[in-house]
Amino acid sequence: KVNTLFTHSDVGGEGAFIRKISPVYCYIYEEGSAAYIKTFCNTLNSKLNAFLRNQSCYIGGLNCVTGVVVYYPDAYINLHGECKKIVKFPIDFKSNLNKNYEQFYDIFNYRSLKITNKSCCLILLGELGINGLNPIDYKKYDVVLIKNHPHFSSGEKLNFFGEFIDSQIPVEFIILDLYKQGVAIDLYHSNSSAVMY
Repeated sequence: KVNTLFTHSDVGGEGAFIRKISPVYCYIYEEGSAAYIKTFCNTLNSKLNAFLRNQSCYIGGLNCVTGVVVYYPDAYINLHGECKKIVKFPIDFKSNLNKNYEQFYDIFNYRSLKITNKSCCLILLGELGINGLNPIDYKKYDVVLIKNHPHFSSGEKLNFFGEFIDSQIPVEFIILDLYKQGVAIDLYHSNSSAVMY
């Protein structure tokens, strides 16, 4: 029997897994912006299916969830109400990253990018690279970095020169790394949680 489970989601397959193992305590922790999405069930049909299957339509919505651990409790409560025990991370994301970045870099096997000081860097984030973004004057940048969402392949080829970053590396590491090197950064994104932190 599982006593305590910490996981990032109780929606869809993750929720079915939680119900199957039936832990005594289950805590959902924030992993990106999904905790602040009001519902993943946007149609009447999807809401009905979730109800009939006893599935959650939002992060932390399952009855068996003990608590939700987030960086912004007020924002979570505004969306979902105070239906669970809401726990705030002890330190904010930025402070945690600054305090523990060497440990995080080791965990993700991240190696510092060597970019000339005072360079101007464009970072493109999103589910599908830069598809759908307005035209950008790439020539004004010394470096163009492209990082897809971890759930999408980095194999998509684009029609300009740019360097793909491993999609499993949190972009916040890259931003902190470049910031510490004195690199000017422009960030274009499509629903990236990086702008929250």
